[in-house]
Amino acid sequence: LARRVTAARPGGVKFVWIGSGENMRELAHAPIEVTGWLPRENVLKTIHNKVDIYLHTYLWEGMPLAILEAMALRKPVVATDCVGNSDVVAHGRTGFLGATPDELTHGLLRLVDDARWRDKMGMAGRARVVAEFSLPLLIRNISNLYQATYDLFRATPASK
Repeated sequence: LARRVTAARPGGVKFVWIGSGENMRELAHAPIEVTGWLPRENVLKTIHNKVDIYLHTYLWEGMPLAILEAMALRKPVVATDCVGNSDVVAHGRTGFLGATPDELTHGLLRLVDDARWRDKMGMAGRARVVAEFSLPLLIRNISNLYQATYDLFRATPASK
């Protein structure tokens, strides 16, 4: 993706890989700055200060906390279209989901080319995190789930 996008917009795009991994040799010749592993606070500072678009290429996810953090920092997201990511990213509103490298490249280029759209999607992402994924809402939902389970248990006759 980095090669595709930088070829399409020479000199206009820089990729930052936050972290490390087993494929670092493959990245040696790619147009990507690799930070290595960073403490969480530094990751968030890097996203806040160096990132205009958050790219998430995992092929499967449970609850993509990194995407939620990027959205909370008002960053539009381009992510693979898989369970988890599609539960968080509102395609066309808070970012783009793609199933293929072509679709992901298209989403990245649309955001690279339009700063106002990046800002609008970033703001929509922040609003979505606050409205649907905030800690108070999570606590309330978990509490309601436990209460409903407890009520169901109390209403069910004990088996012998």
